[in-house]
Amino acid sequence: MIEVKVPLKLTLFGEHAVVYDRPAIAYTISEYLTLRLKESEKFYIKSDNLQIKGVKVNLDGFKIENENVKRVLAYVVETINYFGAKKPVEIEILSPVEPSVGLGTSAGVVVGTVAGYSSFLGIELNKEDIAKISHEVELKVQGIASRMDTYTETYGGFVLIEKDRVERIRTDLSFSAGYFRRIM
Repeated sequence: MIEVKVPLKLTLFGEHAVVYDRPAIAYTISEYLTLRLKESEKFYIKSDNLQIKGVKVNLDGFKIENENVKRVLAYVVETINYFGAKKPVEIEILSPVEPSVGLGTSAGVVVGTVAGYSSFLGIELNKEDIAKISHEVELKVQGIASRMDTYTETYGGFVLIEKDRVERIRTDLSFSAGYFRRIM
């Protein structure tokens, strides 16, 4: 079994600005999204604790009608397609937070799948390769995407993203941030 832990992130500033070539700074937090990959006879994606409310499946054609579920599946499927290998795998996604709260869970799924599936296939990637492939996958699924989440979660720590430049920022600053689970 392969286990990949991807740190989630917060954006200090520039959340959507990076898409328009403006600078942003993001940093990873102490919460991690975990992916576990193991050999299987078929491709499986499972998550017992990825909190996605309102799951709806249209049994006429087996269409998933929940956008968050569709997106998570699309990231995993697109990553597997990127490598072109069809080696069946079971991927389990473990997340302490639900998607769409601004902590980069979608990017975490992409980064974790790229790192984990490439390792599963015996392909060695460095962090730059993982970040680059993850951004390509995210771009293909979303149509438009900045490198902020995928690069920050690949490299960890504080990251400055500006046009074609991604730079780790070395700092001794401490930050405190809170997260409260939605109850409605």
